[in-house]
Amino acid sequence: MNKYITLIKKYKTEIIIILILIIISICIYYFYTKNNYEGFFTTTEPSTTEPSTTEPSTTEPSTTEPSTTQPSVNCVGDYEDLGVCVANNPNLNCGPGTQQQEYRISQSAENGGSECPVVATTTRSISCNLTPCPIDCEGIFGNYETCSKPCGGGTQSRTYTITKGAQHEGLECPHQDGYKEEKECNTDPCHINCAGSFENLGECSRECGVGDLRKVFKITTEAQHGGIQCDHKQNDLKIPLEPCNTQPCPTYPENTTLQEALKESNNKIQNIRYNIIDRQEELDTLTNKFNILNKNISFLKHNKNYVPDDKTLTFY
Repeated sequence: MNKYITLIKKYKTEIIIILILIIISICIYYFYTKNNYEGFFTTTEPSTTEPSTTEPSTTEPSTTEPSTTQPSVNCVGDYEDLGVCVANNPNLNCGPGTQQQEYRISQSAENGGSECPVVATTTRSISCNLTPCPIDCEGIFGNYETCSKPCGGGTQSRTYTITKGAQHEGLECPHQDGYKEEKECNTDPCHINCAGSFENLGECSRECGVGDLRKVFKITTEAQHGGIQCDHKQNDLKIPLEPCNTQPCPTYPENTTLQEALKESNNKIQNIRYNIIDRQEELDTLTNKFNILNKNISFLKHNKNYVPDDKTLTFY
């Protein structure tokens, strides 16, 4: 109990103000109710009987007159559309737009009723939406991948990625998501390096006691498309000559007669002679080819209409 008394003392001023406000509210409500409903009550005046000297008195009936106070009528109105929703983008007939509206009063305020918030024909603009605009598909190709070959004609591809799908009957992209486009790349021919090796030209010059073996360079693949040239030309002789049959020659037995030794030596000399004849035939063949080549060069040299393919070619 002491607790409540303490609270009342503490908030005494606030409590008094609240009580005053409650009393004022009750008074306002009473006078407002009395003014609004006073017109529904009627006053009746009593009838009077006037005496007459010649005629018997008559009694007039009482009459009831309505009160002159009428009930209040509040204003009634609302906004109505003017025309249709107009797109915000003048070049389109879709998407977000603006709707014009006009305030129209259907019931005016009477007998002190509340007025409408705005006067009649007041206009305003509100947002509206038309049918959604078509959204076209959007996509892009990525970078090309590495070519499949460094030369000689390869392929490389790039991937198409859709970044925005088509909506509301918009245009579709020209390719599906993930589509791969290929093209040729590195179409230049590959470099071909020269290839070759030394091959034996004939046999060893001696059967024993270290002879010389001639070798010439034979090109098996010519350099092409900027490839590396061989270190040697076709038919270049290998210098120095390569040693062969390095084993020591056999000696004659102690009991071998001079005639037998001479006979064996003669056979060996005969074999060497045959080898020389073979080499001479090969040399003659090469000489004939060289002479024919000289004749052809001489003919071309004196032919004025001839233009060599190699512009650096010079005749001597």
